[in-house]
Amino acid sequence: MSRWLPILILFTTLSARADGLAEPLTVAGIAEFTAAYQAWDGPRFSAAAELFRQASTNSPAACTNFYWLGTALFHRMLQLQNAPANPTNAPAAEAAMDAAVDALKTAAKLCPGHAESHALLGTLYGMKINGSVVRAAWFGPRLAKHRDQALEFGAADPRVQYLLGMCQFHTAKKPAAWRE
Repeated sequence: MSRWLPILILFTTLSARADGLAEPLTVAGIAEFTAAYQAWDGPRFSAAAELFRQASTNSPAACTNFYWLGTALFHRMLQLQNAPANPTNAPAAEAAMDAAVDALKTAAKLCPGHAESHALLGTLYGMKINGSVVRAAWFGPRLAKHRDQALEFGAADPRVQYLLGMCQFHTAKKPAAWRE
């Protein structure tokens, strides 16, 4: 036991130091995300995502960093989808969507009760379905799982309700379903 004690102390010290290095990155990422959102600036969403990626590398057990990483990538995807036509936008948007799903899945795994992570995952799965019956068969169960968890943990959260509404919109196939 005594020979493992120095290793345990070193590991604990290094882990605490990494968490300490992550916090300024998270704060800087949130500031960059806020500026990107206000200007609807794609490169700034990417810069925010990179800060959150570094923070999540430094503190891999902090769900907040993965949530913010997923959120920044989600908004980068939206910005790419709505930017003027460019042949590189579609693949870049798809890559951002996939990376956002991965980050949010990690956040939901680390903090199972984080309703916004579940709601944003449901929204992304709804966007992947995009009215296709075939994709609905594949992504529908995942969407339902995250929708149910979002409602279980955050039914009163307005952002959760908004994201779930967007999820429903993206799975709708007909105008009556879109209006609903």
